[in-house]
Amino acid sequence: MSAIPNHAELTEVIGCTFTFANEQVGAVEARLLAAPVGTPMDDEFFCYSAHFELPPGIRIPQDTYRVRAPDGNAWDLFATPTRPTAHGAGTMCIVIHRAKTRPPQEHTSSDTQNPAPA
Repeated sequence: MSAIPNHAELTEVIGCTFTFANEQVGAVEARLLAAPVGTPMDDEFFCYSAHFELPPGIRIPQDTYRVRAPDGNAWDLFATPTRPTAHGAGTMCIVIHRAKTRPPQEHTSSDTQNPAPA
């Protein structure tokens, strides 16, 4: 299992096929339609989502799925059905809140780093 792709990595594979799998559903292929930016839960996170189109006539329930990317990486992610496409295909959405990376903080203490003159 690898780290969840960042937004740029996800947008690079729009149009590619992913596999959703769990014990209840089996395995279903789904095409990544879009990866729009979302509203983060706070300033320490990025938010984006992944919208997938299911094959004609296929609907799967809200659940946690093993989602496998075209490059073989896989993640256990919670997916929710959303509004069907204009031509009636089922869709699924995964929302990702990813922590922003922070630069290392400098730990200085004026007492130890800059001793008072003698």
